[in-house]
Parts: sequence; structure tokens; C-alpha cells
Amino acid sequence: MKRIYSNIEQLINKINSSEDELVILSTYFTSKIDPMRKFQQPNDNFEYFKDWYESINELGLRAVIFCDTISESFERKYTTDKISFIRCQLGPHSLNDERFFIFHEFIQDLSPHTFIVSTDINDVIVNKNPLELLASSPEKLFVGRGQRKVWKNGKWALKALFSFNRKYNKSLPVSFFNYPLLTPGTLGGKKEVMQKIYQEMKDLFSELGDDGNYDMQVFNFIMKEKYFPKNSFWDGTIPFWIANWYYYALYRVSRKIEKGYMAHKYDLVTPEEGIVSNELIYAGFPFVSMVGKYEKKGVSEAYLIHK
Repeated sequence: MKRIYSNIEQLINKINSSEDELVILSTYFTSKIDPMRKFQQPNDNFEYFKDWYESINELGLRAVIFCDTISESFERKYTTDKISFIRCQLGPHSLNDERFFIFHEFIQDLSPHTFIVSTDINDVIVNKNPLELLASSPEKLFVGRGQRKVWKNGKWALKALFSFNRKYNKSLPVSFFNYPLLTPGTLGGKKEVMQKIYQEMKDLFSELGDDGNYDMQVFNFIMKEKYFPKNSFWDGTIPFWIANWYYYALYRVSRKIEKGYMAHKYDLVTPEEGIVSNELIYAGFPFVSMVGKYEKKGVSEAYLIHK
């Protein structure tokens, strides 16, 4: 299914013939329910992405916002020489999952020398131009890092794995519960690297086939299988659903016993603690700040700030 219906040939040619080596991609969709906030975003709401937009504009970076139902007057008002809006029609998947189909479709004809960063639009700002960092390791995929240390450290994460395992055509390995929680809300790399991960995510979303909002689970599954493998002696021995039930019960009981939330037990405490790196990926600081720390623009040493 072709999702982009704006004529992008002129924009692609403009990017390829410019001196811009970096393109930042994000989305502002209003035709479906936001799966994280459980409501539909209103049309023409600049406040929703104001911080992201202004951070891009201040740095003079090239950016593309993929949208579906904004008005033409709104588009004209906020289009600049460097910031473009591209209209799309959404497929059957959730908003979070659909964006990766669109990103993949858009970058096909970009120059192979282009670096790409894709981000959430509501809770991410660009603090510094990340081109230098990406160019220092052009073979690597740069990845966001979640607030939790590993997947077993949160109720939402455990429920998300349960729904993914139930839908996937084979049982997940129990080592998933101790896998670092990586996030696809901030990704960066050279075109070839980004094209590959978008394609891999597309393939798995298509296999799952519904609007279940699987972006976190799908992305981490791909990372675990192909980019940053982590296995356990118990994989294939203990059924996933039993381990899921155990870790969910353990988490709920532990939280009831503990006096207050023990952040040091469940969450990353320092930026260095969240770094995950090998020859294929680099996750965490300085590519992106720690989630939930609300680091300040101009003060943070991270290239991207994830609120």
C-alpha cells in the first residue's frame, strides 16, 4: 500500500542537491486515536509539536513532518525553506506502527550519503545537530533508551510483551524479560542503515497484521534477534507465558511491599548506565537523553532530549 500521496519528487531532489547531509523525520497524525494517550489529536494544533519544531528551526536543520488531515492554511503557515509537510493516507496499523511504513517509503530515493533521524514529535527536541555523532560511526544504528532498565521492570512493559507474544506466530524467549528496554521513538543512522531497520519493522508489523500498537515490542524483538543478541539457558525450556505471569506477579507484589517507588531498582539512574553498544548499534547517551529526566535545552549534553 502506498501511503504518501503528496508529490515528493521535488522535495527529494531539493534535499539531494542541497548541502544538507541530515534529514529529520517525524509525524503529526490526527485521523486515528493516539494509542499512548487514548484520544485523537486535534487538527492544526501547533502546541502539540511546538518545542520540536522550534528546536529544529533554531538549528536550521532539514526536517519533514508527515501528516494526514491538517488544513492547507496551517501547512502554509508552518512550512519553511527547511521544514516541509508531507500528506499521507494511513494503513491498518496503529499510528506508532504506521510511521515506519511512511519513513521507509519516503527515504527510498534519498542520496545514499544522507543521514536520517526519526523522532517522536510531542516529547522530543533536538538539542544539538546530531550529524557529527552519526557520521562518526556510519555503520551503526543509533537508538533511544527507555526509562526502565529491562522489560520485566514495569507493568506496561510486561503487558505489552504478553500481547505481542499472544499475537506472534511463535513463543518468545524468556530472556526478553531481562533485555534492555530500547525505544524506536528516536532512531538515527545513514540511509542504508535506516532503510534496513524500517524494512525489518514493516515486515513484522505486516505479519502481525492488526492495529495492536506493537512498535516497542517489534523493535526490541528485532534488536534482540539481529542487532544486540541476548540469550538465556532457559530460552525454549520455560514457556514464555509462565515467565510472564511470574514476573508480573513478582513486580506487583514487590511494589506493594516496598515503601515508595525504588527508582534505583527499576529505572536507569545515570546516563552511562543506559548505554548499550556493539558493532551494530549505539543506544542511549549522548545520542539521546535519559527519558523522564526533562533535561533542559542548551544545558543537556545530549544531542536529542527525550522528555
